[in-house]
Formats: sequence, structure tokens, C-alpha cells
Amino acid sequence: DKSAAWAKEHLVVMVGHPRSGTTHQHTSLASHPLVASSTMVEAAAPSLWLSSCLGTPNWLLNIFDSKKHRISAEEKLEEHYWLIALFKTDVTCYFLNILEPELLKELDYLDEPDLWFLARCLRRRVFRATRQGKKAYVARPLSITAFLDKLDKYVPDYRVILARREPADAIRSFQALLRVVFPKISSQFLDEIADSHAKMYLDAIPVIAEKRSPCVMEFDDWRKTSKEHPEPLERLLSFSLGDNWEKGTDASLYLADQTEERSTPETEGKKDK
Repeated sequence: DKSAAWAKEHLVVMVGHPRSGTTHQHTSLASHPLVASSTMVEAAAPSLWLSSCLGTPNWLLNIFDSKKHRISAEEKLEEHYWLIALFKTDVTCYFLNILEPELLKELDYLDEPDLWFLARCLRRRVFRATRQGKKAYVARPLSITAFLDKLDKYVPDYRVILARREPADAIRSFQALLRVVFPKISSQFLDEIADSHAKMYLDAIPVIAEKRSPCVMEFDDWRKTSKEHPEPLERLLSFSLGDNWEKGTDASLYLADQTEERSTPETEGKKDK
């Protein structure tokens, strides 16, 4: 049974609070030829076969594009975007918020069908990656941070990367991000969402750190990562690839370009003040 050890051998799940550096970490890890990850377009297509036929429909993702919050077809996604089929993502709620803003409060609640669906998607992606000769699939489903114990029912024995940031800074940055993505909704309402969202995440993060033996990446350490100082990325690659990571390899070769932030949330936060 080839499925017996698929997660233990190949699956790495990245969790933590949003605005903790996970986008850059995820993209950098996926730059390694032995690491697989999925893109926005692969998640948007309803099947791997259709995804291959469509190629990269930038015209579709341009619908969600703006100067302040850019979405690239080739961007390494956060896996909760797979739940778009179940009307659970911020992309879907962006269109629904005009009719019913309260739907935004459901963004971070995942029930059993959601987790089962996510697990099936992860399994398909891991199998595809291994057929392509990859040695690790790195998923970034931040939205399951508070539900990680429930995912175990469907996906046992996976490894965990935990991104951490000073709680007050993470919350402030996330509040600013919500104001950018949902400009038509009152700041007070968005702050309420951010506060409840943060509590759920921040309560879960210490438990994960204690019980999961994760590879912990502190935000301040990751910010220091550069071509001259690639040690944090080397630690993530070594953890993800295990014996397939060759010691002495120059990890800076895989450090993704740190382009201008998609939403400049800290700047937006200062403007609001």
C-alpha cells in the first residue's frame, strides 16, 4: 500500500499566525528542485488534468488584482484556497460581503467536511509531487493552525513548520491587511474579526510548539535572512528534505526575491492612525 507512509515521508505543513513571514518562507522552499508546492492556478482548476490544459489563466486571477493586493497566478498558495469550492475563502467572501458582511466571521471556522476535503487535496498533491521526483511537498494552510489536532484524523504523521511573531505586531499587521483587502467594510468590524481570529491562532501556537516538535521559525530571525545570511532558510530546507538535503549546499541559491509587499499593511496601519 503506497499510501501507508505518504505523509510521514513527504508532507510538511506550515502553520502559524498570518503576517509571520510564511509567504516568503514558502516561496523560498518551493524554489528548491526537490520541493513541491501548489500555485494559485492549480488550486483554482477543479482537477489536475484541467489545470494542465488551462496552463496559467492570468486573465482569471486579474479579476482579484489590485494595486494594493496583488494575486499572481504563479504565487505559491495557502492551501485553504482549495476550500473555495465550499465557500470558505476570502476570495469568495469578497463578493458576498456586500450582501452579508457577517459571512467574513466564518472564514476561519473549519468543520469536519472542510478538513476531509483538505486532506484529500493534500494527498493528491503529494502523490503528484512524488511521481515528478520531488522529495517533499510543503503545504501552507495557515487557516488550520487552530484545527491541527483535528487534521490528524485524516492525515497522520506529517512534519510541522511553525512561524511565530510577536502577537501584538502580528495582530496589528493583520488588521491593516484586512482593511486593504476589504475596503468597503468598516474598520471596526474588521478589527473585531482580526481580534477573534488572532485569539484562535495565538491560543493554538503555544500548544503546537509544545506538542508537535515543529521546526520553529521566528519572524525576527527570518527577517535577517539574506544571500549573505541564509542560515534560517537552510534550517527550513534541512527540516523539509531530511536526508535528501545535502549538507554544505548553499541555501542562498533558493532564497526567493523579497519583492515589495503585496499590501504594505504596516504603512496602511500608520495611515489609519
